[in-house]
Amino acid sequence: MFRLADWPIRRKLGFLTGVGSLVALLLACAAFSVHDVQMIRAAKVKQITALADILGSNATTALEFNDPVTAEEVLSSLRLQPSVEAAALYDAMGELLASYPAPPSDDQPSDERYSEKQAPAECPAVMEATFTDDGYLVIADEIYRDDERVGTVYLRSNLKEIGKQLANVGVIAIAVMTLSLAVAMLITGRLQRLFTAPIQELVEAVKINSVMGGSAQHVKKHGSDEMGVLCDGFNAMVDAIQKAHDELQHANDVLEDRVVERTEELREAREFLETAVAQSPSGILIADAPDVTIQLANRAALDIRGGDRNKLVGIDVTAHAERWQIFFPDGTPYPSEQLPLSRAVLFGEVVEDEELIIRDDQGNDRWINANAAPMHNAQGEITAGIVVFHEITERKKAEAELDKSHQELMKVSRLAGMSEIATGVLHNVGNVLNSVNVAANLIAEKVRKSRVTELQRAGDLVNEHVDDMANFVTEHPQGKHMARYMIEIGKHLGNEQTEMINDLAGLRKNIEHIKEIVSMQQTHARVAGVIEEVSMQNLIEDALRMRSASFDRHQIQIVREYEDIPPIMTDRHKVVQIFVNLVGNAKHAMADNEPKGGTLLLRVFKVDEDRVRFEVTDNGTGISEENLAKVFNFGFTTKKDGHGFGLHTSALAAKELGGALTATSEGKGKGATFSLEIPMHQDACCEVAT
Repeated sequence: MFRLADWPIRRKLGFLTGVGSLVALLLACAAFSVHDVQMIRAAKVKQITALADILGSNATTALEFNDPVTAEEVLSSLRLQPSVEAAALYDAMGELLASYPAPPSDDQPSDERYSEKQAPAECPAVMEATFTDDGYLVIADEIYRDDERVGTVYLRSNLKEIGKQLANVGVIAIAVMTLSLAVAMLITGRLQRLFTAPIQELVEAVKINSVMGGSAQHVKKHGSDEMGVLCDGFNAMVDAIQKAHDELQHANDVLEDRVVERTEELREAREFLETAVAQSPSGILIADAPDVTIQLANRAALDIRGGDRNKLVGIDVTAHAERWQIFFPDGTPYPSEQLPLSRAVLFGEVVEDEELIIRDDQGNDRWINANAAPMHNAQGEITAGIVVFHEITERKKAEAELDKSHQELMKVSRLAGMSEIATGVLHNVGNVLNSVNVAANLIAEKVRKSRVTELQRAGDLVNEHVDDMANFVTEHPQGKHMARYMIEIGKHLGNEQTEMINDLAGLRKNIEHIKEIVSMQQTHARVAGVIEEVSMQNLIEDALRMRSASFDRHQIQIVREYEDIPPIMTDRHKVVQIFVNLVGNAKHAMADNEPKGGTLLLRVFKVDEDRVRFEVTDNGTGISEENLAKVFNFGFTTKKDGHGFGLHTSALAAKELGGALTATSEGKGKGATFSLEIPMHQDACCEVAT
């Protein structure tokens, strides 16, 4: 079944024209037919009404004298009217006088249809000519003579004559409609070419343009009507498409050139990346998923592991730990599925700064710091994993030495009764030693990466051409650039020397700082656990010197407000422990100030004749109201790396000294004040041996 939308436009126009013409003709014919029907019916009514009047006039005498024979003779004239099927005359009393057709006599055969055609026996009510539902036209009219009613005439006519007339009207209407429709279709068929021809040309142009692609086919404009506007628009569109095609072709050519360039750039980038991976000082391993088989291992990974490439590449996860002999820091063997690379590939885990031990082919334990991560495709699936690791054996040895020094210093501090002070000293010494370690590593790294070897290679190259130096400098590809190369290396080595001198100066300064801290510790460690006469101001200055480096680093200004207070009798070790803790906390509170820096106010004054107070006020982060009541609780801290027992220990020490440690703050961002109040003369009962 064809859809109207799929028909050609010529057929559509013909169909629409035919339908429109047919509908118009049908409406016209229907209107004329209705008019003719009404006219025919009206004529029939007029005819039967006139016939009734004539019969009534002719039957007046018969009705006056009640003469049925004469009345039947009058009615017999209806034989000339074939459409009249029944008629009757009734006297003034409504009695049937005569009827048509006449009833058969006794010696005549009975007509079966007579009963159907006969007029009613009783006089019907007076009515005008009326069309009945059973297909008749009936009239009952009164007959008068000199204004006196003498009877009634009744006529009933069939409508066969009307039906024949209507049939003739229908035939004529159909003939006229058919002829008119044929003429209309003939005329519209000729005229529609004016519309379809430009459209057909437009269709052909569209087909040609769609097939030929590169060339533009225009259409001819036949007029300035809508089709002319459409043709102009089509031609403009074709020009625009042709222009866009040309631009697209140009862009495609440019894109192809760019793809070639980009491919070359990607190749160079890949070579650069491969070179960077190969020459990276950190070991790099890449394993595919899901079996964690190593596909790539750079030179550094082989150097750390020891041995050749075949001992790494192609090994799956089940053999990693066994062949590599990998251990946890406590010496426990590493299960293969818990290796950083395995966790990245199998579980998508990102491993950061995990330390482990690798035992090389010579049986040496080498400390490794490893970072691993999974690699995903565009769908988010894990396709591989990468682990980057570097050796930290030297750092671990330095940490072990530092830990040994810490332990020895703690031992000395415990023997001297100064474990609390030793903790602060070790913290400062550790910070400085870390700086020393970092500086030493930087110097070693700069020496390792120094371009002295390049200078040596340049010297070897010159030495090879010493007998032909003039030709080497002027003709040899490398010799022509040798002078500029030597100048560049000289400048670089000069810069390296300056940097190393500066690094060594900083290293020497840090070592002197360690000596000062240790010397001060030895001063405070001479006697422990006894009550002695001390100067509050001197103890504060000693505590500041232990923290001086951090104050300078954070640009913290010290403001001192000391009253002239005579020496007091107390336990110097506990007081110094409290002072170091308080000034250290104040420094931490101001470390994040913006702009950088802060002010530390130190006050010492007498509360009364028997008590002295030391106050530390900072303009740092402050303390919230809910934390103010918890600052002295064991384990409470707001610092990321805090342990939560510094203030708690200081509060206990203050209580042992017979005093109290308190804190006040107006809220977050408004700084804080810590106050230590102790007696000027501590009783012997308060002495605590350490």
